[in-house]
Amino acid sequence: MLSRLINQFKIMLITTGGAILIALIPLLMHKLSLVVMLSNVYFMVGLFMLVVSAFIMILGGHLFTGWHRVRRRGDNAELPDEQVPARKVGRLKNAPIRVSRSANFCLQISIPLIIVGILITI
Repeated sequence: MLSRLINQFKIMLITTGGAILIALIPLLMHKLSLVVMLSNVYFMVGLFMLVVSAFIMILGGHLFTGWHRVRRRGDNAELPDEQVPARKVGRLKNAPIRVSRSANFCLQISIPLIIVGILITI
């Protein structure tokens, strides 16, 4: 049971361990300003990865289903006037949120980096 749990969160454990080890090097050299800068970088990279994972989850959620192109002024191309099937669009948009492997990877990297960045700052 424990080995299965470790295998499931292997990326998170490696990220946390690596972040702590990298943060200990300037701490041992008594460079506190470098430690604070490093914690700020950890926090910002964690926030960026969190935004990326949210974007991936929204992109996989069929957010843009049912949109059609709008004819602009000066555009001579004829657009087909087809009706959007409301039931199909509703079924796709109301589907449960699925977390893909790439979004899961980004979440497993972002959460430890944010936590380590906060703990180093404190």
